[in-house]
Amino acid sequence: MGMAEKKIAEQLFESVKKTHATGEHVASEESIFKLFEKNDSVARLFCRGCGSIYELDKKNAERLAVLAGENFTSEENNSDYFESEGCEACDGDDKKVYLRQIVKH
Repeated sequence: MGMAEKKIAEQLFESVKKTHATGEHVASEESIFKLFEKNDSVARLFCRGCGSIYELDKKNAERLAVLAGENFTSEENNSDYFESEGCEACDGDDKKVYLRQIVKH
């Protein structure tokens, strides 16, 4: 990538603003219980800040477990998901992470 292209890319990406995290989003059963799309996914992360949901591989799930102060193994926690106050897509606090148990109604 040349200097001109690099400058354009920097301008474009710096102008993209993160979504404002309202913190009012609630995970739906449908989004938590649906099958994983990726073969290496072991858990989900739901962002209360913006409502985004992400699939996590084992390595990233274990990293979030450390932030949540919990132990996580994909074999034991198949009924759990992570919840955060923010994520890469929003301006919420992505360091506040919780391991939640799935409760099916």
